[in-house]
Amino acid sequence: MKTQTGLASRQIILIILLGATLISFGLNIHTIRSGLDPVYANLIYIPIILACFYYDIRGFLFSCLLSAGYLLLVVSLSSEPALFESTLIRITFFLLIAAVITMLSLSRLQAGAKIADLKHHYDALFETMPEGFAYFRAIRDDQNIPVDFQYIKVNTPFERLTGLSRVQGKRVSDIPHDLARDHPDLFATYRRVARTGKDDTITITPGTITLSVSVYPSQDGYFLAVFNNITGKARSEHALKVDKTRFEKIITHLPIPLFNVIEGGVIREMNSRFIQTFGYSHL
Repeated sequence: MKTQTGLASRQIILIILLGATLISFGLNIHTIRSGLDPVYANLIYIPIILACFYYDIRGFLFSCLLSAGYLLLVVSLSSEPALFESTLIRITFFLLIAAVITMLSLSRLQAGAKIADLKHHYDALFETMPEGFAYFRAIRDDQNIPVDFQYIKVNTPFERLTGLSRVQGKRVSDIPHDLARDHPDLFATYRRVARTGKDDTITITPGTITLSVSVYPSQDGYFLAVFNNITGKARSEHALKVDKTRFEKIITHLPIPLFNVIEGGVIREMNSRFIQTFGYSHL
């Protein structure tokens, strides 16, 4: 569809360019033959500007041909020296304008190429990053309170982590088992960020994985959410917590007095045998 639209646009531009060329030359032929002042010579600027803007180097070569054609037209239809001299000056301006427009067009194309290259790198990074990414638009009620959220863009890792696919353009309320619907705290975080403009982070556990969701405000009414799989970290922290609790129980019930001293000689903690032996009841 985009290719067909672009082709149609180029065809329209080409038709306008050729039409402007024929009209400008036709009017100039009429005025020169009639011995009138060549007021229509400036119409040749129109095809020159169009050609150089849309066709850059090829447009400049076309402008050179137009200038040569106009010179040939004057030489063949008029013998007035003054008209020949003014024509040379006019052609000089034709070529100068053509050169300036061509340089601007080339600069525009180079800038467009750089932007396209940056977009390509951005899209590649967007799709290959390990974190899931979702860009939202907040939908507000009559009191300007966020009541729903529309997916604007998501990446492939988001779909893999959440199990949600083809959600772009849809609202959270329209998607069965959306994370924000199944986890009210996440929905509340979305609302808070959309309302206050301050970033926030929440941890949720959909199924067997644990996700850290960092939500950041963007432009007014929009925000983005980054989903990071921290299942391994969460399990390690849980195991560490269990081991710490088990170790504390063992220390507490050992038959020998034990205590922990921090910097400055202050006793930080002690077990029950230490309290019984030395009479301490508190730290």
